[in-house]
Order: sequence, then structure tokens, then C-alpha cells
Amino acid sequence: MSMELYNKYRKIAIISFILFLIISFIFFAIAWNQQADGGEIKNKFWLIIFTILMLALVILIFYSSLVTSDSGKISAIIHEKVEIEKSEILAQMTENDEVEKESEEESDIAEFIDLVLKEIKSTKTNSEFGEKLLKKIANRYGFVQGLFYGKKSRSQNYTCLARFAYTGEEEPKNFKLGEALTGQVAKSREPIIVEEIPENYFKIESGLGKVAPKYLIISPILLNKQVIGIIELASFKTVDKNTIDTISELCKKAGNYLSKLL
Repeated sequence: MSMELYNKYRKIAIISFILFLIISFIFFAIAWNQQADGGEIKNKFWLIIFTILMLALVILIFYSSLVTSDSGKISAIIHEKVEIEKSEILAQMTENDEVEKESEEESDIAEFIDLVLKEIKSTKTNSEFGEKLLKKIANRYGFVQGLFYGKKSRSQNYTCLARFAYTGEEEPKNFKLGEALTGQVAKSREPIIVEEIPENYFKIESGLGKVAPKYLIISPILLNKQVIGIIELASFKTVDKNTIDTISELCKKAGNYLSKLL
């Protein structure tokens, strides 16, 4: 029931109550005068009329109260349903936006991986492979330094084959399976994120001096479940899960091209 109809019945109830008071006053005035004249009410007609009117007004007031009460409940129910439908529509719109956003991100990531693979596919040496791989990833995700390690099929040592913006005072050290952070990644075959880079691990030189990055990601390059390469990338900002997953997926696919150069 609309608010307009609700207000209409409310006005009727109020007017009925006022009329009831007026008629009661008139009846008692007449009754009082007749009693004053004869000691009793001589004309019973007014009593019958008043009784009928009083019953009619009581019924009308009762009906109006029911209608207004029901209208309030109906309005509350309608309002609740509208709010529920509105919430469901907003939730559906949000879900659709998230799905669309995820789809766009997945498409963008796939395009990026394909682009990088096309770049490294034409490389002639493992150093050129590493340089292009590090540069592409660093430029897209804002990494400030990077190292690429590789090993030959029968060798146990991983050797630094390429660098990106590396200005360390010491040459990157070779490592074996299980040695240091990079060796642990080679052993586990899973990427890791280091949020507290060891002192002097990486240094960025600028006009303000030397500044150490705060975050490091180390990811293996795989071929048939064997780690044939490792990349290290340093950043001043946190590395989110999407970035890690993209780099990990890229390194898995890049292994086919690296194996031909080692």
C-alpha cells in the first residue's frame, strides 16, 4: 500500500474520532436537558441513534487501525524486498566487474608472456637470453636490479650469465644446489620472496648515494622438472601474488628456449 493511501486512512481515523467526541458531547447535552426537565430521558430515539453511531465509529476506527497497521507492515516488507534486490543487483554487478577485470588481467598476462617468449626465442647466447628476460620483467613490474644464473646439463654449479642494472661491489658468486638463497630455490623448484634482503646483497647507486632494495624474488627456470636456470629480481616495493605467478609461469615456458643455449 502506498504512503498516500496510508495517510488517507490515517486522516479518516482522526476525523472519525473527532466526530465521535462531538456527537457524544451533543448527546450528553440533550440527555442532561431532558433529565433536568422530566427527571428521565423521554425520547429513546436519540439513545438508539447515538448507540448506532458509536458502534459505527468504533468499527470504522478499528478498521482504519488495521489498515494503517497492515499498510505499515506491507511498506516495511516492500522496502525490505527492494533493499534485498538492490543488494543482490549490486553484488552481481560487482562480481561481473571482478570477473571481467580478472579476465582482462589474464589476457594481459598471457600477451606479456607471449611477447617475452618471442623476444628470447631469437636469442643466440645464454647471456643474451638472460639480459632480455631480466629487462622485460624489470621494465614491466618495476624491478631495479636483476641477475640470471644458468648451468649446463652435467654441471652442478650455477653461474651468473647475465645482469640487469647490477652495480654490486662484488661479482655474483656461483652456487650449488642447496647453497644460499638461490641454491635453496634450485633445490625446492619453487619461487620465494625475501622481504628483508641481507646487508650488501644488492646496492642501487644514484646521485644520492647507495640505497638497498627491500624486496627480492628468486624464481627457477624449469625444464622437465629440472632447474636449469635461476633469476633474481630486486625491488623497492612489495611484490604481489599476480606478479609472482606471472614470473613463475614465464620461467616455466622459458625453459624450453634456454635448454637450447646451455
